[in-house]
Amino acid sequence: MSKITGRKFTYGIIKDVLLSAQIEKPKDQSIRKLGGIAFDLNLQGFKFFKTHFYIRDNPSLSGTTYQTTFAWNYPFRINNTQIVIEGFADLSGGEGSKVANQLIVPRFLVDAGHLLGIKDKKIWLGVEWQYSHNKFGVDGVTESVPQIQIKYIL
Repeated sequence: MSKITGRKFTYGIIKDVLLSAQIEKPKDQSIRKLGGIAFDLNLQGFKFFKTHFYIRDNPSLSGTTYQTTFAWNYPFRINNTQIVIEGFADLSGGEGSKVANQLIVPRFLVDAGHLLGIKDKKIWLGVEWQYSHNKFGVDGVTESVPQIQIKYIL
């Protein structure tokens, strides 16, 4: 809202207020639409912490539901090594025959570029954990997958 209106929308820990929209297009399925409001929060130590509150509509299911999304990036140092904890979480309500579901994906990354003597903050190496409860809204389908993460920043 600050960029659109030219006025500050800052209050306490709220850095900005945003109108938010998103579309999802899964293969061979209809487009899912999300719209709502988001807040950029000014939390000490975080590069960013964002919260989104959506109304979610999958036209192939009856009704609508909500989705709340959080995204964060928390950089810090241990000795001379830059580390970041980042990730996102999507929490969705049930819609039609689908039940409420959660997808949580935290990452722990180390600045490998610095450690290897290459440019700092260019190559990150670490782990990611993908946790999905009631995956895709299917009751009882839970997935927990640790993964190696390599991130290269152009």
